[in-house]
Amino acid sequence: MQISSKSSIISNVLSPAVKIWLRSQVEQIEELDIRITGQDRQIIKGYIPSVSLSSHQAIYQGLHLRKLNLQGDNIRINIGQIIKGKPLQLLEPIQVTGDIRLSEKDINNSMSSPLLSSAFKDLLVFLLKFQGISDARAILSTYQLEWQKVTIGDNLFTLDGFSIDQKGNKSPLKISAGIKLEPPNTLWIFPKTIQLMPEFSALTFQAFKIELGTDVALEKMSMTEGILTCYGQLLVRN
Repeated sequence: MQISSKSSIISNVLSPAVKIWLRSQVEQIEELDIRITGQDRQIIKGYIPSVSLSSHQAIYQGLHLRKLNLQGDNIRINIGQIIKGKPLQLLEPIQVTGDIRLSEKDINNSMSSPLLSSAFKDLLVFLLKFQGISDARAILSTYQLEWQKVTIGDNLFTLDGFSIDQKGNKSPLKISAGIKLEPPNTLWIFPKTIQLMPEFSALTFQAFKIELGTDVALEKMSMTEGILTCYGQLLVRN
């Protein structure tokens, strides 16, 4: 951990609290570098001008993150409670800027992650809704979905798995699609090869877009040579 000022509050109180908080958020991390800027007169009021961190080989809620670089500015925290030994808390949402790098291997190692499973199911819901299936989520709730493999190509991804209906019948799932970012928060999906449950076999899939929400602002996203890279901003709430 590196500190960019001689603040005694940062070195004796804040840095250990930040480190404990960050490690409590992840299941595993191999390398962690934190830089905190600020002066005692700012920190004592619970204000941190800037915090930046970089990590390698972190696991967050089952999601394997090969490389992560983040910076948050204008952060307000519960410094009075931290000094008394209480956990760090954010008092206001903060805008975090950074980049995340995931390999194809990382994603496949994360297949059991609730975050990834939820994202894949949401993708399937969007795919069906944009083809006119209004009750897509309710229909999918009657199936068990098992995602097995992700392949990353040149701005192209392929997701393979199985669906199991209530009678135990197993059907292959395959979603292969191109992807394009329309900054700041819109992803366009261009279906190439789609194989879903038998009841959807007659559908013809067209391009559709996914709005990422107001808390996300992506500037760049690329898929190439088995690597997914994202750069942008995210609003982090306590």
